[in-house]
Order: sequence, then structure tokens, then C-alpha cells
Amino acid sequence: VLVAVIIATVLLGSLFLSSWGWAKVPVMEPRFADLRMVTYTADCIRNDSWSVGSASCDPYGRPFNYPPLLAYIFSALSLGSTTTEVVGLTLGVLVVAVFVIAIVCIPANKNIDWRLVVAGACVASPPVALQLERGNTDGIIFIFIAIAALAHRRLRAVSAISAATTVGLKLFSAPIALVFL
Repeated sequence: VLVAVIIATVLLGSLFLSSWGWAKVPVMEPRFADLRMVTYTADCIRNDSWSVGSASCDPYGRPFNYPPLLAYIFSALSLGSTTTEVVGLTLGVLVVAVFVIAIVCIPANKNIDWRLVVAGACVASPPVALQLERGNTDGIIFIFIAIAALAHRRLRAVSAISAATTVGLKLFSAPIALVFL
């Protein structure tokens, strides 16, 4: 449990304080630059000014590189540019909570479990801090994968739905991309 508390503190600190400067993790202002691509595109979808292959709605002018399904889901939920900060912080807190739950669910023994220490070091690392700082939507994918893994023995239906959602969100655009080749 102590490892989980330490990891949660480090990750939440990186999320709220941009505290990874010492490790040369770049920080973009405003926060959640990757998430802004999705939320701004969701606004464009609601205004009927975006479709797959159209000009980017990204405030930084980057081409849209997320599964379009994600932008459509955000649009349907009315999650747009004005909600980016709330969505980013919520996503970050959920990712950290899933990390903590996963660590607490690992059976403990009296000896130090070095797998847990290594996993903890990987989780509390600059790449994860960067994912949180940018609001990268792979955090959503991670949450669904963790739910599938944690539920696979007792709640098989929840595990299957979570795994299928992950595949749908991550790979949905792959067959569509073949059309443009």
C-alpha cells in the first residue's frame, strides 16, 4: 500500500504541478495539448464542420491522429474545448486511481516483491507523467485494459466489454485508413 501511495503522490504531483522539469519532460502550455485535439474536434463535429479527412480543428494546427470514434463520443457527451481542463484532470486522476488499484490488488507477501517495485518505478516515470500532462487519450485505453485485466476472473462480461471497447477505440480507424491507401 505504501508503494501505491508514493506512486499516486508522484503522479498526481506531476498532473497538478507539472513537476517533471528536473527530468527534462517537456511541458506545453496550456496543459492537455493532446486532449485539446479531441475536444476541439468534438466542437467542430457539433458544428458540422469536421469529418474524417477534413481540415484539422486542433488549436495547434496538427493533423487529427486519434480514432475518429473518440471525437464523436466526446461530441455526443458534449465534451468540447471548454471542458478540456476538467476532462484532462478527471482522466489523469482516473489513470492514477487505476494504477493504485492495480498495485493494491497485487497479492502482498512478507518479502519485498521486486516485480512491484519495478512496476512502480515504471509507472512513476517521465513517460507516464508526459501522458498525464498532455492529456493523451491513451490513458482511456489504459483504464479499459486495466478494468479488463482486473475483472477477468470474477466479472468476465465486464472484462470482455472492456477489452472490446479498447480494441474498438484503438483499432477502429485502422480498417478505415486502408480506404485512403
